[in-house]
Amino acid sequence: MKIIVRMPNWLGDLVMALPAVRGLQQNFATGGPRGWGGEPPEIVLALRKPFADLFPKERLCVLDGSETAALRREGADRIVLMTNSFSTALAAYRAGISERIGYSLHGRRLLLTWPLDWKARPHHQRDQYRQLARAGGAAGTPETARLNPKDFPRMAGLEKTEKRRRRIVLAPGARYGAAKRWGGFGELARELVQSGWEVHVVGGKNEAPRTAEGDFQDWTGRTSLTELAGILASADLVVGNDSGIVHLAAAFGRPVVTLFGPTDESRTAADGAVVVRASGVDCAPCHLRVCPIDHRCMKRISVEHVMRAIEKTVSVAGDSETVSEGKKGE
Repeated sequence: MKIIVRMPNWLGDLVMALPAVRGLQQNFATGGPRGWGGEPPEIVLALRKPFADLFPKERLCVLDGSETAALRREGADRIVLMTNSFSTALAAYRAGISERIGYSLHGRRLLLTWPLDWKARPHHQRDQYRQLARAGGAAGTPETARLNPKDFPRMAGLEKTEKRRRRIVLAPGARYGAAKRWGGFGELARELVQSGWEVHVVGGKNEAPRTAEGDFQDWTGRTSLTELAGILASADLVVGNDSGIVHLAAAFGRPVVTLFGPTDESRTAADGAVVVRASGVDCAPCHLRVCPIDHRCMKRISVEHVMRAIEKTVSVAGDSETVSEGKKGE
């Protein structure tokens, strides 16, 4: 039997789906599964084993029929849809794949041969992918999937030495939208440098903190995704918003501190993350990309609060917990 796994599009979702994919690979050691995505994520293409052939090399699109045609050429017997869009289910249906497994939402039920009840899905997104894998034939799936740092290039100047300072990586961006982004990373960087940390800032172009000053390394907009992975793998600690970067860091087994506002940590927190959230914000989580009011869910998180979470993470690295911040003035 030939199986295709339609992988998620976002980096964080992709990392959360890796345990499910490993489960399918363990169950179908020969002949599959082959992963599939509309746009090849560089992070997966860089992996030598077992994900080296997960994605087609060309960029495909449902609207112009190229993804449907490419899926048809694969000649698969079964597809597991780890995306929830109508368009990816439609492409699988038009490609004539006989077994189509996915969650039943957005009007997709008639396009699927095995629709899973969305309302009865597991709570955490990682477990939703694992449920899809079991429906696709996996006898079991691991709780987590670790990545090997040796599969990623190390940036020049990041060699570890016995006498080096503790290295912390800050990730102030979030592609999902401005509502996820905390504005205190500049002040946090200064505090960390003064506290003796070796500070590195990563992310896309124009994601460096505007108010950041001092002795820190700014990698924003200067690395490929695989080079970014190498930086994360070298860190003693990673601090970021709810984004793909913190999920990638956790996949390397790095301790992470994640700042949550509009999204729900019980559904998307990275493995082992220490979660920072402002307390007393009735409108959170709202899951909006842009805050329509005053962004209180992120503005009420203080630099002092994040520093306490960092200290706690260093002392009990690996423990998963939530640290709540009170309202300003309390």
